Amino acid sequence: DFTVWNIRRYGKSMNRKQRLIHNLGTDPVCLPLLLAGASVQQQGVLVELGTYTGLSSRCLSYGLSTITKDKLGKEAYHAFDVFGHDQNNFEKISRSMPWIYDVQPDFTVDSSYRWLWHLAVQDIYPDAVGHEGLINATTLYPRMWQKRRIDVLSVDSAKTWSAFRDQTAGIQRPYMLRKGAILILMDFSTIDTQIKLLYSGCLRDYLQPVYSSFCRGEQWIFVATKTFSLGMVGACMEDYLNNNAEPTDAQYHDMLEFAKADVDFMDGLFSKPHDNMKEERKCLLNKLHNEMHESAAHWKFLKIQ
Repeated sequence: DFTVWNIRRYGKSMNRKQRLIHNLGTDPVCLPLLLAGASVQQQGVLVELGTYTGLSSRCLSYGLSTITKDKLGKEAYHAFDVFGHDQNNFEKISRSMPWIYDVQPDFTVDSSYRWLWHLAVQDIYPDAVGHEGLINATTLYPRMWQKRRIDVLSVDSAKTWSAFRDQTAGIQRPYMLRKGAILILMDFSTIDTQIKLLYSGCLRDYLQPVYSSFCRGEQWIFVATKTFSLGMVGACMEDYLNNNAEPTDAQYHDMLEFAKADVDFMDGLFSKPHDNMKEERKCLLNKLHNEMHESAAHWKFLKIQ
């Protein structure tokens, strides 16, 4: 039963009645994540940056589990997270999952919760590999999965564009994603630099949005229409701004027109746009418009450094 409620329950090794996976707004995107996981090919891998307690991982794993073993390479899923040592996450877990002390009585802010992530995925896709620690060029690199191509990249660990660039530095050469790959940005609509890059056209040249949680969440999903690396995006931004501090009024107008086209496309992806989505579309466009103009000084961070 692939309802989100059932997916939120930990596996059979736990008391499923009470022990739900705490999540930070993953519910709206769980089923799209499942579909993304199901798209991984035999010579490809799924890479997730930032797992928290594992609900997004469980949704992705369900997708992987639909692929027959002969069509999926070994250890096709690699997840990266610090898995602890964060006061904010510790308080959220302690408050929302008090049963954790029945399992690990000495759970503290310094405790690793990678075992929670394993509980979330091991009964669905046992080959999943969890990497604990900071994400950077020395901990995230293609040899970890025998240089197989990345078919799905999910990012929830980078809260700024510079952090995204730094965390993925080890997978940029020669390319980060190839044509046809799926990119999931779990915080897209709250990171103004990502929106600026997309609708300047510099990121939009390589990515087609295919899913948005609209104003119910921050998650967007893209399909790579061309093979690319982030260096190519930065070079584009140099030309786009042309020594200006921010875009011209005409460029801002074009950005909003791009956004309108994408919102209409995503709303009508499987049918004609619905009238009952009118307010959702309006809400999302207002959000995108505000983020495009938010913190004009941030444009300078998008050029090649």
